[in-house]
Amino acid sequence: WSDEEHALFVRGLEIYGRNWKSVQDLMKHTRSIANIRSHAQKHFIQLYKQGESLPPSCADTGMGHTLSGKPLDPHSAAAIRVLFTKEERERIMKRKLEEGDGGGGGGGGARQRGGLR
Repeated sequence: WSDEEHALFVRGLEIYGRNWKSVQDLMKHTRSIANIRSHAQKHFIQLYKQGESLPPSCADTGMGHTLSGKPLDPHSAAAIRVLFTKEERERIMKRKLEEGDGGGGGGGGARQRGGLR
């Protein structure tokens, strides 16, 4: 993201909150809604890391540092990538594997739901 795009994104967030379509319109459609949501996720986690609140415009959908507005789980896959160094991430994943949680969020895919045919 260029500095100009990021500034427009932040301005859009301040005006429209989590209304991604309106943020996209403000940005003159230089980014897809999926790109904007991805950027927002990282931006929210950075704000969380810095101890900063979200803009008041986000309050109607929740003040949590997530796309949904719910409180951020600092051990979620998205948060771990932003909050921790590579070494810390490796340590966390090793601990999860040792505890029997592969870090996949509990789902087992097709094999757990009845196996591959």
